[in-house]
Amino acid sequence: MKPLKLTVQAFGPFAGKEIIDFSELGQNPLFLINGETGAGKSTILDAISFALYGGTTGAEREPAEMRCDRAAPDVLTEVELLFELNGKTYHIVRSPQQKRPKATGEGFTDHIPKATLHEILPSGKTRSIVPKSVKDANRNIEVLTGLNVEQFRQVMVLPQGKFRDLLMANSTDREKIFGQLFQTQIYKKIEERLKQKAADIRAKKRDHESVVRGILQSANVNQESAIGQQLEAITPQLEQADKEKQAADKVLADAIKQKESGEALFASFSSYDKTIAALDLKTTQTPDIEKKKHYLEQAKSAEKIQPMLKDWEQKKEDEKQIEQAVLQAEKQVEEAERKQSEAKREFDKAVESSKAIDEIKAERTTLGAYHGKIEQINHVVKLANEAMLRSTVSNDEVEDYDKQYKNKVSLRDQSDEQIDAIRTRIEPLSEVEVRLSKLATDMKKREQLDTEQHNYRNFKGVLEQRNKELVNLKAEAESSSKAVKELEFQWHSGQAALLASELKSGEPCPVCGSAEHPAPAQVMGDKLVTSDQVDALRKQTESKKSAVSEQEKLRDEAERDLSECQKRISLLETELGATASFTLDDVKRQHRELDSEVGELKKLKASLDGLQAQLATAKTDIIDIEKKLNAAKSRAEQDRAETIEAKAAMVHLEKDVPEQYRAEGALGQALKKLDDQINDLEKAFKLAENTFSQSKDDFTKAETSLEQLKLQLVNEGEKTVKALQLWNQTLEASRFQDEPAFKTALLSEEKQNELHGEITRFDEELQRLRGVEASQKSELANKSRPNMEALADKLKEAEILRAQRDKEWVEHDKRHSQLVEVSKKLKKAHEEAADMEAQYAIYGTLSDAASGLNNERISLQRFVLGVLLDEVLSDASHRLRSMSKGRYLLVRKFDRSKGNKASGLDLEVEDTYTGSVRSVATLSGGESFMAALSLALGLSSIVQSHAGGIKLDTLFIDEGFGSLDTESRSEPVNNSV
Repeated sequence: MKPLKLTVQAFGPFAGKEIIDFSELGQNPLFLINGETGAGKSTILDAISFALYGGTTGAEREPAEMRCDRAAPDVLTEVELLFELNGKTYHIVRSPQQKRPKATGEGFTDHIPKATLHEILPSGKTRSIVPKSVKDANRNIEVLTGLNVEQFRQVMVLPQGKFRDLLMANSTDREKIFGQLFQTQIYKKIEERLKQKAADIRAKKRDHESVVRGILQSANVNQESAIGQQLEAITPQLEQADKEKQAADKVLADAIKQKESGEALFASFSSYDKTIAALDLKTTQTPDIEKKKHYLEQAKSAEKIQPMLKDWEQKKEDEKQIEQAVLQAEKQVEEAERKQSEAKREFDKAVESSKAIDEIKAERTTLGAYHGKIEQINHVVKLANEAMLRSTVSNDEVEDYDKQYKNKVSLRDQSDEQIDAIRTRIEPLSEVEVRLSKLATDMKKREQLDTEQHNYRNFKGVLEQRNKELVNLKAEAESSSKAVKELEFQWHSGQAALLASELKSGEPCPVCGSAEHPAPAQVMGDKLVTSDQVDALRKQTESKKSAVSEQEKLRDEAERDLSECQKRISLLETELGATASFTLDDVKRQHRELDSEVGELKKLKASLDGLQAQLATAKTDIIDIEKKLNAAKSRAEQDRAETIEAKAAMVHLEKDVPEQYRAEGALGQALKKLDDQINDLEKAFKLAENTFSQSKDDFTKAETSLEQLKLQLVNEGEKTVKALQLWNQTLEASRFQDEPAFKTALLSEEKQNELHGEITRFDEELQRLRGVEASQKSELANKSRPNMEALADKLKEAEILRAQRDKEWVEHDKRHSQLVEVSKKLKKAHEEAADMEAQYAIYGTLSDAASGLNNERISLQRFVLGVLLDEVLSDASHRLRSMSKGRYLLVRKFDRSKGNKASGLDLEVEDTYTGSVRSVATLSGGESFMAALSLALGLSSIVQSHAGGIKLDTLFIDEGFGSLDTESRSEPVNNSV
């Protein structure tokens, strides 16, 4: 960063505006600011630091304290800086919080801190980066320079009394500065990535161990060795179960086959019985079918002569309809005659009324003469009304603007009061936010404490349960051991009894060699104990002892879990302090209350900008409304004059027109009324004339239609008589005695079809049953009915046996499959575990080395920074050697005796006069200045020589050179050029 122009106003000792144009110095790499004590030399550096970061170089004075006491009240404290950075030019303006006179009224109000940042483009135009936000300006400056305010003070500024800060900084602070300057964050990211990768692999290993335990638990075993043992034992059992299952399947298949054969034969006998019963039933229905055949023949005969009856009935119905039509036509003739008489009377009245049309037309001509004058009156009335409306609007505008003016003035005063009140209210916001942050951290830890206390109770319960199980397992193992000893003794006794049973008197004993056998061993109990029984019990005992060992491991694991949980609880209680005694709900309630308070304060703070903008807008609006109010008053006066002039013209014109026609539309309505009367009379005459003509035509048509219907009625009567004669002749020639007998025999086509179907189906079914009966009788000859109960019992026994054998086989097969699957899963799990171990061997080692868990106890980033610091110290020592006349060199401290992992970047000074290496804190004031200056110059040189580093164009040194001797002044100057 290279300053080009600095402008200060009411800042420090400068009451007015002062401009320092650094560009006038040309390309001189070194320049001196000289002046009396208190003249403002340090203030120049403070102004540059304030313009960039909003703070002074020494961080001992607040920005608000930098206002000049001698400045006029209306002069705003403000600093402008034009600077060059990475080939670009920037302009920043910043003003601190301060008191300023109120815009209206007496007293002062608070000026809110503001900052603007712009880039000056090569074309001369500006590009806004930050419009006014202080926080945005600070953030953008840190991004541009690559330094925060503390790092700027330590690297680019050696403030008065603070020049030893970079020299005396500890390793942690120096790591932050160097990491930012040399952009070594990539090495820190490598450390974090490796650490996360190693942690992920460790987590996967823990999860994998749980998976292996889950696989064993799924097979109800505690050791992997038990899988093979159980597989070896269950394989022959599975084979035997399979053989027994196949034998049971064969027995079941035979039983099913016998039962199916019996069911088929039994069904044949049942079917024959049903056929005999159906044939007997069908034979009993023969008389009823004969009756239905007789009914069907009668219906067929009646159906043949039915058309003659229908023809006579139709002719008779047609004659009746024509008689009705004649009666209706006679009524229509009478109605048409009546309407003709009424139409004649209405036509006569219309002729009389049409005589008034000429009188109404004359009256209309008289009224039409007023039309032109009324148009003039209406035009003048319109002008008068428009003028009155404008006058009313103008007066309303005057009242509205007057009201707006008063409201804006009131709003301005209220905004001033609200801004002052809000600033007082939000003063404790930062303090409350700090308390809220701490309370949020405590709340999370309190939640962790509850979780750990819950886990502690669970771990304690698990430990107690495992201790109980261990006691039981030990008792079972001890009991089993005693049983083995007793069984072994019984086996040995049995073997002795077997030998004794073979002894003969006079022959030597194969055990003791005696020829006499006074008390030979006897068998204990009913049966001899076999070696297999002893071996089986021994295996069972060993299994129980293994279970005891596994349970002891589980007990130890539970004790470790409980102990680690207790440690975590103690650590959390220590970190929480008094908060640990509160319940989680109490802490959450406190957090909610404090969070609510912070939220309210932030809302108030957020509303401050709005109120200030509202205040500025209100002031602008007041000026604007005053202008509009004066203009509205002028328009109101002009509109009132135009209204008076229009009313006078209207009174003069109204004298020539009768009053009833002056109103707007009155003359038009009167003319329209006359036109409507003429129209109505003409229409009524035309309608009456047409109606009378139509009524005469209708009467003539009605008479003609009546005559035609009377003639048609005579013809239809003759046809009806002929049809009746034909029907009577046909009925006499038929098999029916009279018409009722004929109608009784009639059946619908649907009913006839139904009877015919019943008869046909009966005949077909009777023939079918006779054929089936003969076939079944022949098929069942020489056969007897089977005993179905005996066959069912036999099948049930076979099914029970088969189900039992299948269940036994399924149990063995399920267990065998489970053990085989578990073996495969364990093999795959071991392969995955080996792969994770191989990965961890790589990433775990790299993570330990990069994070500082090595012999040197230095992290990767700090190692890289140490190499860079050696370069800086080499350049700085070259300068310091020259300044101190060959006495001092700056070196890096490598002492690890205290095991401080945060070391590695500490500095010491080598004194060539004494040959000793000592702390930089032992240097005198002048020596410290030279060492700090050498370090700053060396740092600037090395940073700019590394690609990707931050460019340090400028170094500010605020030190009273006058207090140094001549040589001490000249050496730093010579080494700085």
